[in-house]
Amino acid sequence: MLCPSIRQWPTSSGPFTEEMPPTEVREMVEQGTQASAFQTRLRFYQLGLKLYGPELIRPALEDRSSKVRKWAGKQSQKE
Repeated sequence: MLCPSIRQWPTSSGPFTEEMPPTEVREMVEQGTQASAFQTRLRFYQLGLKLYGPELIRPALEDRSSKVRKWAGKQSQKE
């Protein structure tokens, strides 16, 4: 498990990007999108969308979870 309190992570840049170098934040988001639980991957895709824009939606469109792919499809239609 990456972090037991993942559900409490902010969905905006917040204090994490102020305390952590941007490359570490990006790396953590990308690692989170590889988690085994689809809920965790979805949360990291959502965070990545807010921090980095639609570039992280493309991998979500091919995620193994249909729920993540459905979310990514809706997000890509908005862009």
